[in-house]
Amino acid sequence: MELEFLYAILFFLPVVTHEAVHTGPSAVAVDHSAVKDPSVCLLQPDAGPCRAAHHQWYYNITLRECALFVYGGCEGNGNRFEKKKECRTLCVKKEKKDACKQPKEPGPCMALSYRWYYNEATDDCEMFAYGGCQGNENNFATEEECRAKCMKAQKPPSTSSGVCMQPSDSGPCKARHPRWFFDLDERKCKKFIYGGCQGNSNNFESKQECEAKCLEELKSFGICVAVDHSAVKDPSVCLLQPDAGPCRAAHHQWYYNITLRECALFVYGGCEGNGNRFEKKKECRTLCVKKEKKDACKQPKEPGPCMALSYRWYYNEATDDCEMFAYGGCQGNENNFATEEECRAKCMKAQKPPSTSSGVCMQPSDSGPCKARHPRWFFDLDERKCKKFIYGGCQGNSNNFESKQECEQKCLEELKSFGICGQPADTGNCRGKEQKWFFNPRTRKCETFTYGGCGGNSNNFGSKQQCETVCLDELTCNQKMDVGPCRGSFPMWYYNRDGKKCEPFNYGGCKGNANRFDTKAACDKKCNRRYR
Repeated sequence: MELEFLYAILFFLPVVTHEAVHTGPSAVAVDHSAVKDPSVCLLQPDAGPCRAAHHQWYYNITLRECALFVYGGCEGNGNRFEKKKECRTLCVKKEKKDACKQPKEPGPCMALSYRWYYNEATDDCEMFAYGGCQGNENNFATEEECRAKCMKAQKPPSTSSGVCMQPSDSGPCKARHPRWFFDLDERKCKKFIYGGCQGNSNNFESKQECEAKCLEELKSFGICVAVDHSAVKDPSVCLLQPDAGPCRAAHHQWYYNITLRECALFVYGGCEGNGNRFEKKKECRTLCVKKEKKDACKQPKEPGPCMALSYRWYYNEATDDCEMFAYGGCQGNENNFATEEECRAKCMKAQKPPSTSSGVCMQPSDSGPCKARHPRWFFDLDERKCKKFIYGGCQGNSNNFESKQECEQKCLEELKSFGICGQPADTGNCRGKEQKWFFNPRTRKCETFTYGGCGGNSNNFGSKQQCETVCLDELTCNQKMDVGPCRGSFPMWYYNRDGKKCEPFNYGGCKGNANRFDTKAACDKKCNRRYR
């Protein structure tokens, strides 16, 4: 009987599917997959590649609030909302009570960082792992900020003077954070395990931070301490931004400026901060700026010990050319340039003019100053064919090939890529005298000629600007992808004329041609809009 009753209930239950929700006479499909994941709140605002100007909202993780930005109209990412309310609903949790009475709330995201919250049960501020979005207002960047907000009448923060005289104190909590404290008896910094709350200020993230604070403090108390020279700072501190710290003193200190690649002054507040801080410029330069003993161009490629990788250029004596390399961001040497042009200007003034990789076949044959006798091939622009010549073995130019086949493969393709711009200046059949412009592939410049007024060919422009717009862009964008002879692997973009779009490729680091761009946007601007 009971089983029959159960079947009856199941039979009369309404069937609900995920495809539609009935709210009236018509059914509306609800796409639950379109609900944004809270992790989008962690993304940086992205205007996208288009050029419109729509005011949208995004969640600013630093301010922990929604803010306006200008959206281009296409692509971008999920941290974009039409209304501030939508942004706040997903990313900012509304609070209903005093911040200090709210529970610890890590939030749903996973960009973990250590923050502080007030624990009513222990009547103290404690550390916790915050996910980066939502959460609540019981969430502070520092212990001092938490105490100032929630413990005004209870307990003052520990004083920074005499910090290093205090014994190690793990505190009552049960976390296991490896920290450093200064042992006054042994006059050195030692490891201990911090529980995560209370304790005292003799508590440092690293040995370097402990020694920087306590050796100075003990000196001010007149206590002599043997300096442990093995505790040299890690060169990676040179990558940090200068940090004045939360205190209000005004000490002039030195830090390494990674942009200028030199040590500079800043004002330090007197407590906390980070390792990119030196009392003397000499100390800063010793760690972060490597002294050089010879001409920059004769120094070897030197990436340095740090890991903030960026692409730079150095002069390679072996190949007599400037080549790209990955620089770590600190130390290194002076054979380190921001651009290929800067490298060439410094290191190749007296050696040889840089051969232009575009227009190779427009150059005349050049045996060079040396006396060897190597049979080679060059492309004769006047006769439009490859011919033999004797190469001396050094310098010369790039119109220099091992075989006739290699010469024709390179130069017939290059001439084809010039199109109308490869045609000679042609005055035409008439007797007029009009000042016109044509592109000279030998000099790779637009030059004037006198046009008769009829006939001629298409390499004929009314202005220099029109000539350059057509022919210089065509020269660049028509060239085939060329990784160059070097063995590096640097992500770049080139215009694929066959596919009519910009595509990525790995550049070897030297030579190649002009159809090479740092970004897709730069490639699109130069070539894609022209040839689509």
